[in-house]
Amino acid sequence: MRTAIFTVFIILLLTVGFYYYKVIMFGERNLSTINTNSRDELRVIEVGGVKINVEIADTKEKREVGLMNRTELCENCGMLFVFDEEGVYNFWNMNTYIPLDVIYISENMEVVEVKNLPKYICHLIETDTVCEPTNTNPTKKAKFVLEVNAGFVKKYDIKVGDFVSGL
Repeated sequence: MRTAIFTVFIILLLTVGFYYYKVIMFGERNLSTINTNSRDELRVIEVGGVKINVEIADTKEKREVGLMNRTELCENCGMLFVFDEEGVYNFWNMNTYIPLDVIYISENMEVVEVKNLPKYICHLIETDTVCEPTNTNPTKKAKFVLEVNAGFVKKYDIKVGDFVSGL
């Protein structure tokens, strides 16, 4: 009987320890993203003739988390941020470990601006100065913003004026 209770206690302890390890290593918000949030809503869109598998971030909560704490993104994958109305939406790279191309798309489904975000490495370097995240500082209004791996825009020759389908 003692062996059974001891075994259950050890299993419970390992389970709780694993959960807290994941929260500490990846952040509590990222756990919810991995399990239930934006990965539930996937869609294939086409930008300049290139198909991209996108996760949809169409709520305030999903947009706030975005691609934070992710360490990889498949080659033709991205996250599509959907806003209620067109506006100038600034993005930053806080806790974003993947360098990104940021594609701004108008409500007319046209690419209106392209920006780059380097990966956020401030926590990896020792510095005496304040380390601030990078901002995109867009100048054009957009209803959709697509984040893909850095280099995607250049590789597939995506440019302002290209049309987007599948939204």
